Amino acid sequence: MTGVVRTAARGRPQPHRCVPLLLLTAAGTAGAEWLRPDPSYQQAELTLRFAVHDTAGHASDPAQLDTLGVALLRLGRQADAD
Repeated sequence: MTGVVRTAARGRPQPHRCVPLLLLTAAGTAGAEWLRPDPSYQQAELTLRFAVHDTAGHASDPAQLDTLGVALLRLGRQADAD
């Protein structure tokens, strides 16, 4: 069987029943791609995550705090960077 829906009375394929499902699937994947952030923004978030991880427990190290501040500024978090 090829996966096409058939009726019991006539036995002919009815592909029109699958069209709404295909349209919903296509719309879902396009919407997910549309809502994905810019790759440079994703990289800035990843850098911030690493900077927070590296800074934890080293609050007196100015170099690591500076790295955290730069990562916050790249994301536009001026108030947090100060």
